[in-house]
Amino acid sequence: MSCVMAAPAMLTAAAGDLATIDSSLRVAHTAAAAPTVGLAPAAADEVSASIAHLLSRHAEDYQAVAGQAAAFHEQFIENLNAGARSYASTEAASTSSLRSLAASTGSHAGANTGSSNLPKPATALLPITISFKEVTDVLVLLLLLLAGPLVLAWLLFLLIAQILQFLGL
Repeated sequence: MSCVMAAPAMLTAAAGDLATIDSSLRVAHTAAAAPTVGLAPAAADEVSASIAHLLSRHAEDYQAVAGQAAAFHEQFIENLNAGARSYASTEAASTSSLRSLAASTGSHAGANTGSSNLPKPATALLPITISFKEVTDVLVLLLLLLAGPLVLAWLLFLLIAQILQFLGL
């Protein structure tokens, strides 16, 4: 039998941090869309026009994938919030029924049932203390540091591959 311990407040905080990341990514993708999708040719020749069109097409593909990733990210945030609400409501229902049971057992046995006999909430049993804010800050920094150069390197690689294919090499 598996046992799951969750802290709904931590799940909600993580979802909030992920929502902040989501909004930052949306702003970055929106800002990058116009200059990359509508790339002007460097010169008036056919090769420059073809390369500009190729890079614009790759930028459009990237924006489409980024849109799919944003939709997945948004769904993940919604599921995380729903999970937090579900854990919180289940914990409240369990605590309520345990208190009712303790009260009825105590009245039948004639014993005094104080709150010390009640189980502690799952949040007090959670052995892992992770600051999701710190983790998400590091992930955003890594994403920002790596995403720009990687996208440029990817576009450059595709450009070189297209040129080599065009030249028949």
